Amino acid sequence: MKKIFITLMILLQVNIILAQNDADVDYNFVYGPGPNSAATTYVNTVAFRSDGKMYAGGNFTFYNGLAQNRFVRINIDGTKDTSFNIGTGFNDNVYCIAQQSDGKVLVGGNFINFNGVTQGRLIRLNTDGSKDTSFNIGSGFNNTVYSIAIQSDGKILVGGFFSTYNGTTQNALVRLNSDGSKDTSFNIGTSVNFNVWCFAIQSDGKILVGGDYTTFNGVSQNGLVRLNTNGTKDTSFNIGSGFNTIDGAFVASLALQSDGKIIAVGGFTSFNGATQNRLIRLNTDGSKDTSYIVGQGFNATASAIALQSDGKAVVVGNYSTYKGQLEARLIRLNSDGSKDTTFNITTGFNNSTSSVAIHSDGKILIGGFFNIYKNNPADYLVRLKGTSVLSSDSFQKNNFSVFPNPVNDILNIQMDSEIKKIEVFSLQGQLVMQSTLKSFSLNSLNHGVYLVKITDVNGVIVTQKIIKN
Repeated sequence: MKKIFITLMILLQVNIILAQNDADVDYNFVYGPGPNSAATTYVNTVAFRSDGKMYAGGNFTFYNGLAQNRFVRINIDGTKDTSFNIGTGFNDNVYCIAQQSDGKVLVGGNFINFNGVTQGRLIRLNTDGSKDTSFNIGSGFNNTVYSIAIQSDGKILVGGFFSTYNGTTQNALVRLNSDGSKDTSFNIGTSVNFNVWCFAIQSDGKILVGGDYTTFNGVSQNGLVRLNTNGTKDTSFNIGSGFNTIDGAFVASLALQSDGKIIAVGGFTSFNGATQNRLIRLNTDGSKDTSYIVGQGFNATASAIALQSDGKAVVVGNYSTYKGQLEARLIRLNSDGSKDTTFNITTGFNNSTSSVAIHSDGKILIGGFFNIYKNNPADYLVRLKGTSVLSSDSFQKNNFSVFPNPVNDILNIQMDSEIKKIEVFSLQGQLVMQSTLKSFSLNSLNHGVYLVKITDVNGVIVTQKIIKN
């Protein structure tokens, strides 16, 4: 239990922030006091909806001065979404969120009560915040749920510290059918012997499971395993002796690249018998990718990672250095593991960050236990400006420009490569126009500021802020 408590203090004492490329505060995001700021308050998990609204879950009991127990849906301007009504909410920590394609949301944690009714640490909510009674988990889990992932077929992976599900033995990992019943075709044997912290689902349906366990189905397996679709171990994925998973060391978060390579972060300090401080990229067969150079790595826990559409990685955690250089709990890395120096956070955060999500328009949602960002108050919730997800070098290589700006009617795009699609977003993240032409009319749009996102045939994405007169 001491080990679990230490891990939670590192990973889960968090609040929220919204960021983008240049990491400057967006003062149009007005949220009041955010979650209540008592010492025991933190936000453990954050997520974007496709419409730009946000979810936050944790241990708070107020949001923006209003009672809100441990889970909230937030409008784009930072106000509470009052159309999402969870009643009295949860009685204990929310640790994880997973969104279904139909808009329903799965919520996991250590709660045993939702809106005054017994609920065993996992629930599915309808789009209005009410409990989805078609999702029946019976008595649920006997201990904490830390991670949820939804497969393309609608089945649901759940991981955590539990040892039973609905009254029967189930160690730290289970797959559920879409109605909440246990999927008995998922054959994991005795499962893992300790916590499951994270999942990543490959395009072929295979499942990566990260945590601080040391066995899978009774056989040595340290911190990471890849499972076949039926739950058996994929023996073609060989990590050797794996990660050190004692005294706070663990695999906390996984990110899958488009080429199938896997980036892992956490509290580990070795991989397959060699020093590896809290960040590594693995090849598809489980071997270390030596082209991803992290040097000394992080000096403390890297708790979460998310990939941008250009392949750059945003990493948050409790660290204060990367490769021996000061880094205040937020960093963006290039595809080779080097720091992206175009992502400027200067003095950064005064306390730990633990959760990160990236929206399709490039915005980055970050959770942390901070109240200062770049030497300014950032009490539990802040949004940062920035439009581009590419460095200036990438713009120059594409010979990219948008003109005229400001624009009255016809907008022109200059770009060396062939354009696949053009999307125009409001500053609230709403898609208001699409085109494939390098010249098109904005006459139907109201006066204001918009973001133009251009994707070329090679998958390169550039974004430009424009003013419509």
